[in-house]
Amino acid sequence: PEQIWIIGGPGQGKTKILDQFKSDVQSREGKALILRHDTQEALEEWLAELNRLSKNLLQPVAVAVDNYHENHPARPHLEELWKHIRYSRQWDPQIKIPWLFVFTAEAELPAHSEFPTTFLRLRNFNPEEMKECLRRLAPKKDAAPPEEFSKKLFQHTQGNPQWMTSMLKVLGER
Repeated sequence: PEQIWIIGGPGQGKTKILDQFKSDVQSREGKALILRHDTQEALEEWLAELNRLSKNLLQPVAVAVDNYHENHPARPHLEELWKHIRYSRQWDPQIKIPWLFVFTAEAELPAHSEFPTTFLRLRNFNPEEMKECLRRLAPKKDAAPPEEFSKKLFQHTQGNPQWMTSMLKVLGER
């Protein structure tokens, strides 16, 4: 199995990336199991499906937890699953377990070192990066955005790429 950590502050698009990821997995006829809420009901539904899927570790599955943190209620269950995976590997070190674990979090947490891990760190644009993005999005090739527009957009979005995109969409619809 592999792990992907998507790290970023509130509103930076972590959940949106998970939605896109889920769509991509499902378009390839894979199983995507995402836990979005810490509620007991959501956790129980997610665990029931996780337990069902974990009976066949050879089936490709993507497991995701949105807003994962140190005391997340899913953590002990994931630790049990990882223990099961390690045990399976002891019996057959060559076994390929096509599971992918994806986590979104506001801060980096320790990853399991025995699984290949990728970190995707989201951050806000600085004013120059925002101008460059606007220049690339301009209808005319390489047209520089008006300085006042760039400043106001940065003030309203604080450089958050998701908020910037949303604001540009709204402005484009007007």
